Amino acid sequence: MAPKPPGNTQTARVGLSEATMAAIRAGRTPDLDTERERAVHAATAAMLTARPAPKAVYDQAIAALGIEAVCDLSGLMGFYCSCAFILTFHDAEVG
Repeated sequence: MAPKPPGNTQTARVGLSEATMAAIRAGRTPDLDTERERAVHAATAAMLTARPAPKAVYDQAIAALGIEAVCDLSGLMGFYCSCAFILTFHDAEVG
């Protein structure tokens, strides 16, 4: 199943610019406004690619977000990755 082409309706709904979403889709680090946003992006990117996360990324996330928010972020990433795995396995239509 081919992914839907990018559009701006969902990006506006979640509060991200189309330029930010385009950078993320292309695997580039987007130009983010706050340290919290940069920490969330770096942490989620590390969760998807690094084993374990680099200490600098982990420390940045703890400093910017706090341990509770980092735990919440980890849980959310695990949940959404599990959902993506299941949908992909079953070739389910999304949207």
